[in-house]
Amino acid sequence: MTTYVYRPLETRTSIRLLELLPADDEDAPLHCRIHHVDLDDDSSPPYAAVSYVWGSEENLDSIIVHSVSSDDSNGTSTGETLPRISITRNLSLALRSIRKPSPNDPYPWVFQEGIMNLRERPRFLWADAVCIDQADSNVSAAEKHVQIPLMGKVFSLAKCVLIYLGPESVLPPGVVQSAVHCVWTLFTQVVPQWRELEDWVAEHKTFDELFAEKRASEALGGSSRIGYIKNGEEMCRHFGIPSDEEPMYAALSQVLSLPWFKRVWTFQEGFLARKRYFFIGDLVIPGQVVGLIMAICPVLAEKGGLGFKRQMGWLQTRHAIRVHGTTSGWTHWDMVSLLKLIRGSDCKVPVDMVFGILGILASYTDQQRDGREPSIQIQVDYSKSVSEVFADVARKEILATGRLGILGLSDTVSWWGMNSEGAQEKTGSRHVPSWAPDWRIKCTHRAFSCLNTFSYTANIRARIYIPGCTATTRVALEPSTSHIELRIRGILFDTVTDVAPTESPDIFPASLASQLPTLNLEHTKGLYLPTGERIRLAILRTLCADMRIFTEEFVPSARLSERWTAHSVQLVEAIEKLETHGRLIKKIGDMLHCSRLFATKDGKLGVAPLSVRAGDVVCLALGGDVPLLLRKYNPPGCDDGEEHHNYRFVGESYLHGFMDGEGLVEARKQADPSYDGEDRDWLLNLSECDVGQLPFKTTAICIY
Repeated sequence: MTTYVYRPLETRTSIRLLELLPADDEDAPLHCRIHHVDLDDDSSPPYAAVSYVWGSEENLDSIIVHSVSSDDSNGTSTGETLPRISITRNLSLALRSIRKPSPNDPYPWVFQEGIMNLRERPRFLWADAVCIDQADSNVSAAEKHVQIPLMGKVFSLAKCVLIYLGPESVLPPGVVQSAVHCVWTLFTQVVPQWRELEDWVAEHKTFDELFAEKRASEALGGSSRIGYIKNGEEMCRHFGIPSDEEPMYAALSQVLSLPWFKRVWTFQEGFLARKRYFFIGDLVIPGQVVGLIMAICPVLAEKGGLGFKRQMGWLQTRHAIRVHGTTSGWTHWDMVSLLKLIRGSDCKVPVDMVFGILGILASYTDQQRDGREPSIQIQVDYSKSVSEVFADVARKEILATGRLGILGLSDTVSWWGMNSEGAQEKTGSRHVPSWAPDWRIKCTHRAFSCLNTFSYTANIRARIYIPGCTATTRVALEPSTSHIELRIRGILFDTVTDVAPTESPDIFPASLASQLPTLNLEHTKGLYLPTGERIRLAILRTLCADMRIFTEEFVPSARLSERWTAHSVQLVEAIEKLETHGRLIKKIGDMLHCSRLFATKDGKLGVAPLSVRAGDVVCLALGGDVPLLLRKYNPPGCDDGEEHHNYRFVGESYLHGFMDGEGLVEARKQADPSYDGEDRDWLLNLSECDVGQLPFKTTAICIY
């Protein structure tokens, strides 16, 4: 076989397009011509981009390349003397599916315009394995360095994107047909009633709320009647939706779980498409239909029966955004928001977790960005390690925002090698610094700084609030000698002495009382000393991270709409009410997922990830919205006898009574005995102060 030799591209905006030649026999070899075009040239031919998963690189197929000047438009040449390009089996199947004549589709999709024309003549396509030189050479490496940043432009300028999910044989017999029937059923039954369904959803409780009420009822010795089953039956009956136990929903879930829906690069490719067509086997489904179904499924899972929850509960925003993309109503995503969406997605090369979304960021116009430059600018550089790239993203986000909120996205439970029960495993995921999020791993616990933009605020004077436990301070980022170091300043505020068991405590008085010996708080005589409130109430507020339980509570300020209020206390006093129990259980369950209670040397109470342990230091870092937990660390070459402040990051925490600047007030009292703590207006102006001008002492800290 003669290997095709790529001709160098002329400009930095040039790409190759393959012209796929038709064939009468579907098993005939693939034939194409390769053309050079410039993305900035308006006279370039329209093309479709192919989005697929590479799959195994064993048992490769090939595509025969004809000369551009050849008149063999039907691809009838045997190709014995023509050069070939090796391609994976998945791409070969995708191109064969695209090459087929239009089938007799049993489903008359409303959005089918364009599919017939797409399949009736040779067409220009862009497919990475053919249009980018994949040879292992310096020349191809240099080409990839230019072409990969163009990927976003390639997909956003394509007339449409052809998404190949795989052959029908990729799933058990009958599954694909059943899934497509499910799509058709929901499309014809639910979409026309979407507005009415939205109104119905707003008036009914969610599956999780009803399940929490069931748990509360059982704990109180009452009925264990499962309300969500009745809810699901009512919804299906009212809207003519087939029962949640129908096997077609499981089939749909299997199709939506195929590898294309889990890959990083395919996220960008689907996101940027103007139009999308999904190919699976011989069937073609318009992207608008798939997008509508993926928007409907989470609603069914949230408000429907157990079958919907089981089969569709895993669908999240990122899955719908993947097939809605720029038409999803979002006009601008920043890098960290996109990374949170795709977190845990699959990619062959780890650094592609970042490089694989740069095309989305580059596609935004100046108008969409309001004329602002992107807050984080990353260059494609495959010579860098995953540790360097992820640390670079985190550091640049800190510099851009002046805050340390990005640290809360680090999955420290996995980093420290803890399992979901809080047991120490042999090794953790330590391929990146402890403070930099590893975007390959889904975060197992809640980031307290991300609960709400204005959740933790200080009431300095009437109607004036400032964000974060360190008020208006900005991060003091100091130069580092290595990418693994994060050098900041802060107050070493307290030390963890006791941690609670990993299981979530019940909210009932007897169970709450049982937590006191575990946390060494039984000596407080029923009071939480830092705030003076009853210890049971302090524990409840801590378990909820001080987040309001009841959405209908009246609050005087929208900026405090998520915080616990006096009315919250009144409702908790009526704890015997089933609904109150249910909501408390749900809120506590949400907050304590992979987290646990802890107590400090000075009698403070908090919640932190499962990785917390006695001896960890509570730090109020400048620019931090919430207290950070750090663990002492001696890096290689550090003398154990030296006094140093080297740490590893354990996680964010909620520290009850110290989320609104109170820690800085205490620190100023220690630095200035004449300060009585009454005047707190100074907390509003800390962003204007250099470190040496702050009215309290800070310590230089290095986190690895």
